[in-house]
Amino acid sequence: MLSKNCKYLLIAIVMAGCKQHAPQGSSFSAFDAVGIFPAVCALDTITSASFVPTMQDTLPADKNVVYTPAFLYAWDELREKTGGKIQVPDNEAALQLINGSAGYKGTLLPDEYATRVIENGTHISISAVFKKGLPFKDDMDTAGIKFKGIPVKAFGMTGPSEIMADRIAILFYDNDDHFIVRITPADDKEDIILAKGFNTAGSFENILKRIDSLSIAGQNERKKNQTDWRYNFLYGDELLTPVMSFNYAANYRQFTGRMISADGHTFRIDTASQRTAFVINEHGAKVESEAKVAVAVTAAPAPPPPGEEQKHEKKMLFDKDFIVILRKKNAQYPYFMMAVTNTDIMVKR
Repeated sequence: MLSKNCKYLLIAIVMAGCKQHAPQGSSFSAFDAVGIFPAVCALDTITSASFVPTMQDTLPADKNVVYTPAFLYAWDELREKTGGKIQVPDNEAALQLINGSAGYKGTLLPDEYATRVIENGTHISISAVFKKGLPFKDDMDTAGIKFKGIPVKAFGMTGPSEIMADRIAILFYDNDDHFIVRITPADDKEDIILAKGFNTAGSFENILKRIDSLSIAGQNERKKNQTDWRYNFLYGDELLTPVMSFNYAANYRQFTGRMISADGHTFRIDTASQRTAFVINEHGAKVESEAKVAVAVTAAPAPPPPGEEQKHEKKMLFDKDFIVILRKKNAQYPYFMMAVTNTDIMVKR
């Protein structure tokens, strides 16, 4: 059940002046097979969650923090529309991150997202949208766990299963509070990565580097010893992840009214917003994200290796802070990343 503080919010993004076709990355059947999104909730009505527009932003503490490249796609379209280069004042650090970020490149294929441009005199409005459905080849087991002591619904593998083990890989395992797993959905060109035991201070970019580094180290260890108990599912092992669902919308008010310049003109940012919805359960995962930026021309001035271990049953329960990553195989950056620190987005038991 979502937070009672949530107020429903209706967002309308005008879809006109289409530069590309509508995203085709997920068929409707694959997208809908996972489940439906909850009603839209305005982030300014709750304190448990937050968006960051880039992989380089510092994460706020003690919140569920969500990133997608949707806003960067909209900003890149604005860059192209205004002459190919945007200049941001030196004292606008947050806008500097957006203007310099390359985190959106290669995350999605050209037909998996769409951008739209509307021009009205001196006003330019740009939106970007994508959606991805990643159903599992077979439904996973369902169970319950306690996340920081609160009972929540969960899914995963509760006992030996050749079918499940074929779709789940242990990329790194140190102990039950520090591990990384990869779930391969029906579309084996995509990855769902879950990582527990990573400090969420800093940025998603730094967290991703640590996760990728340990994943490589873990797989190198496995190659040296294919029977290593840490990297194989054995009798008594469990893997359980909370069922999660949200549909958040936010206005980036810190950017509205700011000035940027491009192609000899000065622009005032009138609108900066984003909506992101996400569901993950025993059927699979799906994400939908849309962002909008609108500007107007203005006359204002411009701006150590592990030691010997004793074998034991692995209880890989995501019952404390963890990270969720959705990205294409071999892609540097994800198209969805989230730090989970509280149960506000989880289905309670």
